[in-house]
Amino acid sequence: RFSELHTAGERTHFLHEANAAVRTMLYLMLPAAVGMRVLAGPLTQALFMHGAFTAADALGTSQVLQVYAVMLLFSSLSRVTAPAFYALKNTWLPASVAFFVLVIYILAGPWMVDHYGLPGLARATATAAIMNIVLLQIFFHFLIGPLGYPRIFASIFRLLPALTIMGVFCHFAWPPLSQSLPRALALLVAVAGGAAIYFLVSALCRSPEAEQVRKL
Repeated sequence: RFSELHTAGERTHFLHEANAAVRTMLYLMLPAAVGMRVLAGPLTQALFMHGAFTAADALGTSQVLQVYAVMLLFSSLSRVTAPAFYALKNTWLPASVAFFVLVIYILAGPWMVDHYGLPGLARATATAAIMNIVLLQIFFHFLIGPLGYPRIFASIFRLLPALTIMGVFCHFAWPPLSQSLPRALALLVAVAGGAAIYFLVSALCRSPEAEQVRKL
């Protein structure tokens, strides 16, 4: 789609499509990030706490998962920004940015691990992902055009009630669910319930992205 618009010289439409793609991506990734952060402990317990995997191991893994929840948002944005450069036949810029960020990660990773342990490695990875998308966004603005962040932030603000209610539900639903159901089933119910609440509340808040996703 981006390639067609670029070839046709539709710069305004190109930027509009990129903006819509970012908002749709965030609509799907924000609840995933919130859910991963709130349910990091239950998730690691349900999936990994068996045999030699202890509660202390689950705690350490959940801390890593919480860091990756933040990284998920920034990584998802690169799924829109990088293809936009590819549509312009500019493959060297995303590759150069990725190589630069990789060098920073290689240099900073060991130091982060020495000072913070396993969570330090996750933080180094998340930092690299954030640097990657920030640099790509800067180049996007100057080489392609403004992505329309006021509209993106307005979309995020409109989703805050749905994200808040979903997060509160997942936080308070897990203890009673885990006591009455097997851990894996309790996690499934918490995730499904949180997702249903998010999509319902976002639709009630008249999120355009909710309607767009519904039509997919």
